[in-house]
Amino acid sequence: MIGLSAGVGSWLLGVRYPVLIGILAFLFELIPMVGPILASMPAVVISLTQPFPLVVYVIIFFVVMQVIENNVLAPRITGGAVGLHPVAALLAIVIGADLGGVVGALFAVPFAGVASVLIAAVWKGWRGEPVIFERAGMRFKLPKKRAPA
Repeated sequence: MIGLSAGVGSWLLGVRYPVLIGILAFLFELIPMVGPILASMPAVVISLTQPFPLVVYVIIFFVVMQVIENNVLAPRITGGAVGLHPVAALLAIVIGADLGGVVGALFAVPFAGVASVLIAAVWKGWRGEPVIFERAGMRFKLPKKRAPA
C-alpha cells in the first residue's frame, strides 16, 4: 500500500522516477522502525534536484501518508486479523508501546486479542451462556460446564 501511494503521490507531485520511488518505498517499508523514514528518503533526495518548493510538498506528503498508515490502516489490518475493533487495536499498540517499548508494541495486539477472548469466555461462562467465538474467520465453541455428579 505504501509503495503504491508513494509512487502515485510522487507522480502527482511531479517528482522524477515515481516508479523507482514506489518500489523503494515498498522495500524500505518492510524494515521495522526505520523503514518509514527510509521509504521517504529517495523521494526527498530526488526532489532536491528540482525547484525548491517541491521538496517541502514531498516531505508533507510522506508525513501525511505515514500518519494515515500508522493511525488508520495498521490498526484496521492488525485488529481485523485478530478480531479486534480498530480502536481497540490502536489502544493496545499505544499501551503496549508505553509499557514495553518496541517489544510491547509488537505483542500488544495479539495479547489484546487473547485477553478479549478469555474475558468474554469467563463472562459468558459466568452468565451460563454458550461460549462461542467467531474471530478472524474461525469459529470456537467451548464445551458446556458439566453438573457435578
